[in-house]
Amino acid sequence: MITKHCKLINDCRLTEIYDRIDRNVSIKILTADQSDEDSCRELRILSHLSRVSWSMEHPGRNYIPTLKDHFYVHGPNGCHLCLLMDVVGPTVSFVQEHCEGYRLTAKLAHEASKQLLLAVDYLHQCGLAHGGVLLSFLNHKHLLTMIIDIHTGNVLFRYPGLDTLEREQIINVLHTP
Repeated sequence: MITKHCKLINDCRLTEIYDRIDRNVSIKILTADQSDEDSCRELRILSHLSRVSWSMEHPGRNYIPTLKDHFYVHGPNGCHLCLLMDVVGPTVSFVQEHCEGYRLTAKLAHEASKQLLLAVDYLHQCGLAHGGVLLSFLNHKHLLTMIIDIHTGNVLFRYPGLDTLEREQIINVLHTP
């Protein structure tokens, strides 16, 4: 686990962080204009899920990204918020591109739909409500509304075990990034 004191380091390097991690994780680096901790919607939602979900046993929990930590990297374009999360798997659109006729098989489409419905139900159980492209949740007695866009480019298939594979094995599964 990356420690929070990394936020205070002005010249934090990803290689230093990588050396402290004992398994594969994904790092999402936000643009500087999206990186204000107080107004970053994604960080607020993921932090909310981390707080309320620890005691929940729900099958949809496996299909929602888990925020492991967050930190900042200072670069020439400003301060960038980095979200450390589990490695999940390929997007639905990536899998579609590798299917005959660029269409998911009936089995894959069924599985993706099932996982997406479980994930949305899990969000509801955590106090988050999805309504079209708006996501709202009650946080400390204030209703916060977030814009959420569900499409094949941001829905992922979970590929079990990616967090323990070697780099070459991940490339064999997901191809070169």
